[in-house]
Amino acid sequence: MYRGRYEYNLGDKGRLFIPADFRRGLSSKAKGSFVVTKWFDKCLVLYPLDEWLKVESKLRQYPTSDAMTRRGVRWFTANAREVKLDSQGRIMVPKYLLEFAGINKEVTIIGVINRIEIWDSKVYEAEGEAEPTYIKGLPDLNL
Repeated sequence: MYRGRYEYNLGDKGRLFIPADFRRGLSSKAKGSFVVTKWFDKCLVLYPLDEWLKVESKLRQYPTSDAMTRRGVRWFTANAREVKLDSQGRIMVPKYLLEFAGINKEVTIIGVINRIEIWDSKVYEAEGEAEPTYIKGLPDLNL
């Protein structure tokens, strides 16, 4: 389970430090690898490799006869890249993904249950921390 919020700076060559709490949460099945890809709301998503394989399994079940479905599956998978943790707990985020999310230097990393979201800090402050009127999108949460 991933939860919490962390602030970091993007390093040279697109290297990003992954919080120790998140690294400890990796199962042995992930083999020190994540998959990073484009996500909704102009951020990136980082799945441990074993969790990403579950996502791919679900995507495989969608009908290829529907054009919108094909586009959606293509959007996620064509932009996905497997990345390995280095000895200092960093991953190398591809430039095209950083550009998509508008990430230049300051990064906010948040845990969202089974995945990690990577945001440009200014975008996250404006978008991710907005007044939570979107809680209505969580029916029967009973908070």
